[in-house]
Amino acid sequence: MPKGFTTTTISLILKTANPTCWSEYRPISLCNVTNKICTKLMTIQLGHVLPKVLSLLQSDFVLGRFLSDNVLLAQELIQSLESRRPEANVVFKLDMAKAYDLVSWEFLYQVLRQKGFPQRWIGLVGNAVSHYWFLDLVNGEHAGFFHSIRGLRQEDPLSPTLFVLAADYLSQGLDWLFAAHPTMYYQAPGRIRVSHLAYADDLMIFTTTCRRNMELLRDFLRAYEWVSGQLINGMKSSFIVGRQVSSLQTQAVQYVLGYQLKHLPVTYLGVPLYQGNRKAYLFNSTFSWLRDMLQDWAMTNLSHGGRLALIRSEL
Repeated sequence: MPKGFTTTTISLILKTANPTCWSEYRPISLCNVTNKICTKLMTIQLGHVLPKVLSLLQSDFVLGRFLSDNVLLAQELIQSLESRRPEANVVFKLDMAKAYDLVSWEFLYQVLRQKGFPQRWIGLVGNAVSHYWFLDLVNGEHAGFFHSIRGLRQEDPLSPTLFVLAADYLSQGLDWLFAAHPTMYYQAPGRIRVSHLAYADDLMIFTTTCRRNMELLRDFLRAYEWVSGQLINGMKSSFIVGRQVSSLQTQAVQYVLGYQLKHLPVTYLGVPLYQGNRKAYLFNSTFSWLRDMLQDWAMTNLSHGGRLALIRSEL
């Protein structure tokens, strides 16, 4: 596409009243409408293919799969956290640092080849993600062009789909790792064998506290970071263990993986996960958010179709 279609201006928005470092600014840029039309058409075509090429445990942007599926299964697995078997269960909740910004283009192309996409389509994707030019806006004036070398643009219609395709490499790798080392599987009643749950960049891994298993998982995650360009935020990632787990075991998990210990209830995809009987009070914040949202809608002069579109976008 012509440079004018793929050029965008970057502006910095303050996250705090008195910023002191770059992380306290939020850069924003607006896509050209013509460019959005092209990438939206590509997204529609990819939407028909995703259910066939993505792991069953990846539910984001896949027709027929829902966020609630992940929440319900996670809640069911959390009930088995207090396993009395020799190796205690542990749940990891991983946070990806600047998930979209760090995706390696070469890694993305390799994943598309692995999934059987034709070279012509990979070329179209390459043109869509790598031909962006950015223009700095400094004190209201343009300050020159520069070109990106990795990452996916947020708010581009194509970016979420491409990110999920790239992240599916992690899902497939975890499936392979657990299949090669069956002792890593989370100990749940019946024949439930789930290694992880993925929703875009939100990942939960279910395994046991065996030292060898922790080291295998750590080495795998480091290899994924190296090959994909992604970075797991150790400061925001956490793990959950049952009450029967000794402080020595907890410290061993922290030592191997470096994540912080959290206690139930924890929030997953906006919903609290807990053990035991139903605890309605845990959902008070969700109900409060819904009430505020409905009150705003009631004061807005929208048609029936407009309200329906708003509900779908928010819920």
